[in-house]
Amino acid sequence: MKRNSTNTSEEWDRIAEKHMESYSNLYPRYGVQIKQILEKYEVKPRRILEVAAFSAKDSRFLASEFPDCEFYTVDFSQEAIDRARKVNAEVGLKNLYTLRANAFTLPFKDRSFDISFHADFYIYFQNNDILRLFKEQNRVTKDLMLIFVHTNIMATVYFFGIWQKSKKSPGTKLEHIP
Repeated sequence: MKRNSTNTSEEWDRIAEKHMESYSNLYPRYGVQIKQILEKYEVKPRRILEVAAFSAKDSRFLASEFPDCEFYTVDFSQEAIDRARKVNAEVGLKNLYTLRANAFTLPFKDRSFDISFHADFYIYFQNNDILRLFKEQNRVTKDLMLIFVHTNIMATVYFFGIWQKSKKSPGTKLEHIP
């Protein structure tokens, strides 16, 4: 069933409760891929946002790898936020902030983040809502949006934006990551 902008937080909480334990223990593959992208393009962002972070495992990984960068994770499910905050506190990262937010109306100023990303989030929405989500994420992003889409065949990352701080620019492109 496709979700939409009118779904309640209780509906998202049920999804979080059902899947959180298994997701929390998974390998942070998108975090690892983002680390590879940052290293490849020699970029040192100051602030990164993960939209629909769920367990926040990818941002937790990145926050441990890049202690001089601030990481913000948002999710609409209070259940997901509570569990992510618990794990975040256990690992003691000082550069990772988790808050509840609606991805259609993010509580940040325009261009607040050097990078924003999400993984497999759009699959829950219809096309008209995906466009609204994309525009809102773009609004708070200064340099680069990363959108990860996993299929049974491969993971694909879409780059939107151009690095301002690097001579090696990914530009706007599609890249397949094994």
